[in-house]
Formats: sequence, C-alpha cells, structure tokens
Amino acid sequence: MTLSFDDGGDIVGAVEFKLDKKNYRGILRAVEQVSGVDLVFDQEGIKDEKETVASRSGGQSNMAVLDISSEPKDAEIEIDGAFAGTTPRTKRLNPGEYKIKISKNGYKSWERKIKVEAEEEFPLSVQLEKK
Repeated sequence: MTLSFDDGGDIVGAVEFKLDKKNYRGILRAVEQVSGVDLVFDQEGIKDEKETVASRSGGQSNMAVLDISSEPKDAEIEIDGAFAGTTPRTKRLNPGEYKIKISKNGYKSWERKIKVEAEEEFPLSVQLEKK
C-alpha cells in the first residue's frame, strides 16, 4: 500500500507499507486515524478504494497532545490497535476517547482507555511490571 501526502506547502512525499496477514489491520487503523477516513474491510481485505489527502495544515490548534513515557523505555505504543511508535513519544490526537496499550517483551502489557479534550496536554507515564 502506498500513501502519498502533500501539506499544501513544502512537504510532499509518499510512504510505502508492505502488508501481510499479520499486520495489515493495524496499519489500516493507523491510516484511518491519520486520514479521518473510515475504511470498510472484511476477511478478504479492503472493499472500497478511497483516496484521501492527509494534511498538516489547519485543524491542528484543537488537537490534544499526549506525552507518553514508560519505564523501561522503548516500549511499543498502540492507539486503538494501531502501532504508534515507541516510548518516549509525543502524539497529537483529535479530541475523543482512545484505547492505549503499552507493551514490551518480558513485561506485562498495560492497557487503559483515555479521553482527551481539545488543546489538552495529557502526560501519560507507565511503569511496566516484569512477567
């Protein structure tokens, strides 16, 4: 899957994802989160093809800032089932409710639902327990 982007200014490019049966749903959820487009898929895959432009301009002022850290660091972050990087990480999110999962090999996973408001700065510090 290839995603192209253009912020209307000087940032233009594309990102190519290699999808397989183990990771495609998480990547599609990430695409939905970034683009704001709901993708419809079943066991066969994507049913409808949609093209959308993800933009950095406009609408950023009401976003919440989620500042995620963990001990130990370099734990994987999932937001609503989509991989969102490793800790420490700052993520900008639209206001709303999200399921956050922090995990690292050798440690118990941490999961919570959080709700962020417009323009909120939300620090999230997680202490992972060894298995």
